[in-house]
Amino acid sequence: MKAFAQIGAFLSFFFCLLGGLWILGRSNIASKDNILATAIGFYFVGKAFFVGPTLLVTAYKRRLRKEWRESVRDQPIRDVAGENDLY
Repeated sequence: MKAFAQIGAFLSFFFCLLGGLWILGRSNIASKDNILATAIGFYFVGKAFFVGPTLLVTAYKRRLRKEWRESVRDQPIRDVAGENDLY
């Protein structure tokens, strides 16, 4: 699952960046006629730098949470004084 999440993060970053740069390459930034295309291009470039790393961090956190759950699964839960097991 970790590999799929990492691949998805890198692919989303790559395709959003590539799409944004392609749109910016097609539009004339100096012209006021193509302001919408320029805005969409900048949106996709910004989205690439937000969505890709966010997915990568989320995949990393989910892996750490799963490892933590597996490490504490067999440990008994103790009360506040630490004298009795609760299960």
